[in-house]
Amino acid sequence: MSSYRYPEDGYFDFHASAFVGKEDGADGILLRTDIARHPAELKHILLHELAHIFCTRNELGGDNFYERYCMDDTISREEDGTINAGYAVWRELAAELIAFELDDNCDVVPLRRKKDLLSYYEGELLTGNGKMGVSMILCEAMTSDEGEASMTWDAAKSKFARFKPFDDPLYRDLLKLVFTHVREYFIVIDRDFIYEIGVLYLSIAAQAMIASLKNRFQEE
Repeated sequence: MSSYRYPEDGYFDFHASAFVGKEDGADGILLRTDIARHPAELKHILLHELAHIFCTRNELGGDNFYERYCMDDTISREEDGTINAGYAVWRELAAELIAFELDDNCDVVPLRRKKDLLSYYEGELLTGNGKMGVSMILCEAMTSDEGEASMTWDAAKSKFARFKPFDDPLYRDLLKLVFTHVREYFIVIDRDFIYEIGVLYLSIAAQAMIASLKNRFQEE
């Protein structure tokens, strides 16, 4: 089960959640009805949740990645945490990329017009919502003018590196990983790919925490 959130006050509050039935069970979407939404906003939320269902059904040859690898009690706690973190980042990114491409209300704009949004998402690393924040950073890059116009990483790398946080090698490595994967395999994934996302995400999160602690000590 996974949720769609969007950039406004309460960005990381629950709004909708997709679920996939087992065997012959039905798939569906749980949607909060106590929130007023513009029809265009509701359309995007539903596209995002439908994309979650599509990905779950197709990303691992019909098998369920979460049940196979994210609930594995035969591996170490460290490895389990890394895989779960990687999958959390990936599944939100994949669903939002699909929703963006299907939603004719979404505009492709250059990264220079997304600077404040990227900074906001980066700040989520220190609020407990880092995985969603990093997913959205990657999505904003890949759906930007620079991302949409570049078919290869070599063509895109220098365009991304001019903007924060992609001047940071860890963010750049993570963007390269998902950028090249989507263009070659689309949503099809395997354990090693998700594990690598998890390693890079945890490195980014640790780096942000260390930088925050240094700033706090300097202020004191």
